[in-house]
Amino acid sequence: MVLSVAKSDVIQWLIEELQARRIVGLHRYSEPLNPENKRDNLRDALEEALDLAAYLRNEIVKRDALEAENKRLRAAIKIHHDLGLWSSEREVCPECRETLEPDKDL
Repeated sequence: MVLSVAKSDVIQWLIEELQARRIVGLHRYSEPLNPENKRDNLRDALEEALDLAAYLRNEIVKRDALEAENKRLRAAIKIHHDLGLWSSEREVCPECRETLEPDKDL
C-alpha cells in the first residue's frame, strides 16, 4: 500500500490505513463493519491478535539473528584491528571485506 502522506504525520497515516482496510473489507464482505452484521467480532479480533503475535515473534527472531551476526562480525573486525591486520580503521582487510560485503561482486 502506498500512502500519500509522510510517515511523520502518524495520525493521517493511520487514517489512510483505516480507509484502505475499509475498502478491503467492503470487497471481502460486501458491507462495512457494523454492529448489525452476523460476524463474531470477538473471535475475529482474537484470530487477528494471534496473527499479530506470530508476526511480532517472527520479527523478533529475525532481529535477534541480525543482532547476533552483527555482534559476531564486530568481534571479528576488532580482533583483526587489534592484531594490526590492516593499517587504517577505515580500511578493512580482504577477509573481513568479503565477510562484510559477500554480495558486492554479484
